[in-house]
Amino acid sequence: MWFKFATKNLIRKKSYSLFFLLNFSISLVAIFSLFLFQNNIQSYIQTNAKQILTGELSVQARRPLAQKELQSIETSFANEIERRSEQIQAYSMAFVDNKSRLVLIKAVDQNFPLFGSLILNDKEVYPSEKKQNLFSDNVLWVYPELLVQLKLEVGDKLKLGSKEFVIEKVVTKDVGLGGFGSALAPAVYMSLENIKSTGLVGFGSTAWYTTFFDLKNSENMEEIQTAWNDKLEDPAIRVNIYTNANQQVGRLQNYLGDYLGLVALVSLLLSIVGAYYLFRSHLVEQAKSIALLEINGAGEFLLIQIFVSQILILSGAAGLISLFISSMLGQQWIKILNLGSQYEAVSFNVLPALMIFSALLLFVVLCMLPFAWKFIRMDKTSSLMEAKTWDWDFKLKDVLSFLPALLVFCGLSIYISKSYTVGGIFLAVLAFGFLFTYLSYRIIIFLSHRIAFKSFSVRYVFRYLARDSFGSISILFALGISFLLMGLIPQLQKSLRQELLFPNSQLIPDLFLFDIQDEQVDILKSTVKEQEAELKYLSAMVRSRLMKVNGVDFEKPRGMETALTREEEREKRFRNRGFNLSYRSSLSSSETLLEGVFKGEEYNDSTSGTYPAISIEKRFMDRLSLKMGDLLEFDIGGVPITGKIESIRSVKWTSFQPNFFLLFQPGVLEEAPKTYLGAIGGLEKKQKQDLQNAIVERMPNVSIVDVEYLVLRILELFEKMAFAIEVLAFFSFIAGLFMVFVIANTRAKERKRDFLYLKLFGAKDSFLHSLFQLEFFIVVSVSFLFSVILTFAFTYFLVSYVFESSLVIDLKYPFILYILGVGLCALLSYLVTARLLQKEEYSELLSS
Repeated sequence: MWFKFATKNLIRKKSYSLFFLLNFSISLVAIFSLFLFQNNIQSYIQTNAKQILTGELSVQARRPLAQKELQSIETSFANEIERRSEQIQAYSMAFVDNKSRLVLIKAVDQNFPLFGSLILNDKEVYPSEKKQNLFSDNVLWVYPELLVQLKLEVGDKLKLGSKEFVIEKVVTKDVGLGGFGSALAPAVYMSLENIKSTGLVGFGSTAWYTTFFDLKNSENMEEIQTAWNDKLEDPAIRVNIYTNANQQVGRLQNYLGDYLGLVALVSLLLSIVGAYYLFRSHLVEQAKSIALLEINGAGEFLLIQIFVSQILILSGAAGLISLFISSMLGQQWIKILNLGSQYEAVSFNVLPALMIFSALLLFVVLCMLPFAWKFIRMDKTSSLMEAKTWDWDFKLKDVLSFLPALLVFCGLSIYISKSYTVGGIFLAVLAFGFLFTYLSYRIIIFLSHRIAFKSFSVRYVFRYLARDSFGSISILFALGISFLLMGLIPQLQKSLRQELLFPNSQLIPDLFLFDIQDEQVDILKSTVKEQEAELKYLSAMVRSRLMKVNGVDFEKPRGMETALTREEEREKRFRNRGFNLSYRSSLSSSETLLEGVFKGEEYNDSTSGTYPAISIEKRFMDRLSLKMGDLLEFDIGGVPITGKIESIRSVKWTSFQPNFFLLFQPGVLEEAPKTYLGAIGGLEKKQKQDLQNAIVERMPNVSIVDVEYLVLRILELFEKMAFAIEVLAFFSFIAGLFMVFVIANTRAKERKRDFLYLKLFGAKDSFLHSLFQLEFFIVVSVSFLFSVILTFAFTYFLVSYVFESSLVIDLKYPFILYILGVGLCALLSYLVTARLLQKEEYSELLSS
């Protein structure tokens, strides 16, 4: 009975059903298309995990494995290994004529890759049965962008280190972790024999040594990984398995998807506000029918069944419509973000989307149920005889009934962001938004009571806004959050672009140098001086292993179970790595002392019972769960050195100066094996190229990063991400405007009797139009004002504490957004009042 009544009622109430469907479809399209976008990436990673890792298991370190470590592997796992492949990756300068560029060298053996394949410029696939010349002497395969940067062609020569190579092939599609765009520079392929003959690989070079394995039995990979970890105890050695390839590849895409998902949740929240208004209007229109049902014996449970089934039917229909549209739009995200051709052929798995839809459906029902329950318990018998004004004020117990819905929404926020921190910040933004909304509403009430406006229109509008608390707060919240989302990204983009391209506090260097050997420092200084430039921030870098913390062994994680949040992923990466140490007598301009005393004087080991001081970067300390006063023991070339954390620093990483997480007090590391980092600034374009060429010619092992080129790449990536977020913010803006239309339409119906009375007293249609438009002008202006305050506040927080930059205010975009909002809301208010005033049904006044 209840289901039949629910469906027939929805068919009769076509306007309500249509608006409810559209309202939820807008937000669900945004959520599903983003969820499918994330699922697309994960599906590719899981389907091609072995090809992504180019093996079933890999062992990687910043150094060649010691003979003892190799013997341990071969002795313990000889029966498990089917094939193996060696690879060395190192940064170096490629030089031709008077041009040079940083490249990432990938030196491989003839077994590479164990899984997957490279696509070359002539559509040739490697490996294949056809003999390849990569392992001939002096042969290179290069990325296409390197040819563009150095104006080269296939067959031209390129110098790397002490050897000259011939470019034989162009790699149009790579294999392995990351693919194109994942490194500081374009890659070149060569054989292991060739890289050893260049003189580029050795102590101090920025190189990664990786051995890939194909195993005879690939079941229980987590247990195999744990066993290999136990044999290779050095935390600097990373043991990866193909089933965890999703922790190594697509990290940026996953982060982007997480943030986009949160923005999509905002559109859902706005749709819920619109649904409240629709549902409230629907309940009021059904008051007489509900009262008749109650008189004829219908109980509260039956009525709840009717309304819940209506919500489920409409939400389910909206979900099916949204899934269909999202399946087409989700693929477009890949093209918009230009994530690479490897994602384009992946089919979507609808089952995970249905699972998240079930959670969303639960959220919708939990939001609407307290509303329906409150109305059912109201006295509706008087509505059978006369028009009735309903009291929708929620008491404390009514508010608490929304707690389950709030908990589900918090869970969705953390699940979609995969981060307690990001999810918490997102919820805090919404909480502050609601707080500002309520304060804005209180300001409206204050103005309506305290100021005697001379204009009847203004008095009428303010008093109505003050009386209709639910409607006023709903519109203020929806428009305010929409304006906040639309305005936040451009402000953040403006600040970061200004900081990276036109820094105020200091000059970003033009060139960043690394892999400088100890004996090359004087040569480098003289070379720089000859070019009339200045070498700045010359910093020693000592590689080490953290062995103990407060006397307890510092071990890499044994159980490599899947991390649930991004914070857990990041902690694993930090605990599973070596450490670069340095020393300096004073803090650089990019560092700020937060706690303790920075000791720049020489350490005197004659003082018994004291340890050399260590200064640690704040976030790094938090990620490793360290604290002030901890004793850290490092292994530096077989020599144990212990230091004590005596100061905590913040580092401005966007300065592109040589900076380190850990700084020792001077007088401790000077005799340790080390290389140097440096920076050079204040160069003209030609001077920069000439200096770069001179350094490469005298010291070919020194790697040089063109900071301007790197900054532009970072900005390009950020702007690509910002564009994606803006698209989703636009979805939220549309959802907010649709919600405004729903509320305006409902408010107009509720005020029809008021308008008819005003017309009886001589009010013209133009006056009634102006009343409604004035109301929305005030609401838009107030919501815009609080959104601007929140936008600048959160932009300041993100720029200052996340990116450690400075806020740059741009009022042009918010002004345009305000004009757009006023214009659209004026149009919507005109449309709903025009339709309302077409019929002058004065008979309605007799019902009172």
